[in-house]
Amino acid sequence: MELFAERLERLIKEKKLTQIAVADSVGIRRPTISDWKKNGSYPTADVAVKIAKLLNVSVEYLITGEEYCPLAEEVRQLKDKLNQISLIAKL
Repeated sequence: MELFAERLERLIKEKKLTQIAVADSVGIRRPTISDWKKNGSYPTADVAVKIAKLLNVSVEYLITGEEYCPLAEEVRQLKDKLNQISLIAKL
């Protein structure tokens, strides 16, 4: 299971950023991200929101690694129906 600091590090790399750039952008001390990894700690809520916005992810995903989507099953069913319609239309 991916820990918060590992997920953050991965997201930073995916966005081709550096920890320094992220720290400067959200207004935290440069070593803070490394401290989270060493201590297994988390950012404050306001900092988590800023980081999530910067990395274009939800705060929930940033902290837990999971997305909550109450409509996920409905969306999946609609996609399945659209795929079926598309297949029928090709006939």
